[in-house]
Order: sequence, then structure tokens, then C-alpha cells
Amino acid sequence: MNQPLTYRSRSTAFSLVELLVVIAIVGILSSLVLNFLSKSRGSAQSIACLANLRQLASASFAYGADNDNALVPIAGGTISGDAVTWRKLLVPYLGEDKVGKVFRCPGDTTARYQEVKSDNYIRPTSYGINNATSLHQYLAVTPASQKLSAVRKPTETIFIADIGVVENVGSAPEQWKQKPSSGSYGYANFPNHWSWAAGNNWNVFPRHNARANVVFYDGHSESVNVSASLVPFPPGHEKCLYDN
Repeated sequence: MNQPLTYRSRSTAFSLVELLVVIAIVGILSSLVLNFLSKSRGSAQSIACLANLRQLASASFAYGADNDNALVPIAGGTISGDAVTWRKLLVPYLGEDKVGKVFRCPGDTTARYQEVKSDNYIRPTSYGINNATSLHQYLAVTPASQKLSAVRKPTETIFIADIGVVENVGSAPEQWKQKPSSGSYGYANFPNHWSWAAGNNWNVFPRHNARANVVFYDGHSESVNVSASLVPFPPGHEKCLYDN
């Protein structure tokens, strides 16, 4: 008598090992996607920041055209009571509607602590003018601003840069953390400047993946590595990017 054929049913359920493997793969893929999105967001912020810097340089040149080619002062006036920052002076060349956007780097995490206002200071203060030269007036500390023609190497000298007040000032620049602070007059200190390491001063700040965005006196903008491109080259060195 023939016996009926019987079949074992094959289980279609995942084993525990297979499930763990799938979970691990999903975790790795999620990490890669998040890392990619983070880098993409940082890249977009840096691009927008560079565009801001070019606009600020263009507005500064327009200011100069109306003022006998003079460079815009960091802060005009003689004391804090009558100070007018360069940001205030550039508003007519930018437009009131752009003040809050152009003066704020999208990667500046402390800008939200600074009130955007239309007084003599103008905030936020994500950017500062090179304070390592004597080209720009700073209250009564520096004489009247010089003309653009006084810049010896406009293609190799930084004009405006990302700035921030450093929380861990004793660390290497790429490890710096920016701490919240009120608005400044708008200066940028550079390596080997007398106030470079002071915790309450505004230093060129590498907020874009260990790089700081800057615009040069010829109007072109770049991202520079603070540790590699600025720290090793003091004023007087042929590769110094902030000395005139």
C-alpha cells in the first residue's frame, strides 16, 4: 500500500541571528545617512556664509566709493557712547531687510543670543573686520581709516572673517567652542595679535568643520584652516594672510 507523500513545511520566519544582522545593517545605513545629511547641511551653511561675506565686501567697496575710497571703519567715533560700527555704516548699501540675514552666519549657534536691532551696533555679530592691521579706524585707538589702495596685497590679505568668543581658549583652534556673548564692535583678532588668546575677545573662529570663512580685500571669499593657514605664519611672514 502506497503511503501518501508528506512534506515538511519550511519556516519563513527570521531566526534571531538573521534579525540581529538586519538590525545592525539598518543601524549602519542610518548612521551613514545621518552623517551625509549633517555634512550636506554644514556645506550648505558654509556656502551661504561665503555668500554673506562677499555681499559685505561689496557693500564696503560701495561705501568706499562714496567716501573718497576710504576703508570702512571698524567703529567710528571716539568712545563707546558715540561709536558707529561698520555694520551700521553698511546698512544703506545692503538694505534694512537684509540686516538680520547678511550679518548672521547660518552656522553661528550663538547668534540667537544676540538681539537684532538697528542701533549703532547692529547685531548679530558673526563677522568681524581684520583688527591686526592699522587700516581701519577703531574708535580713538586707531587713526582715520586708510584708503583701499593702502592694502599692499589685496588678493592675499583677509578683510572680513568669521568671529566668535572662545570658551576653551587654551585648546587648539579646531577644538574651540563658541560661547554666547553680546554684540561686539565688529573686529576680528588673529594669531599672534596681542589679544588673540583673551577669552573675552572676538577671534577669527573656525565654525565650518575646523575652517573659518573669510573674504579678502579683492572681494573673493575662501574657507581657511586656522591651525594650518594662520597660526604658523606671524605678521611679517610672506605667507601671513592677515598682515599688511
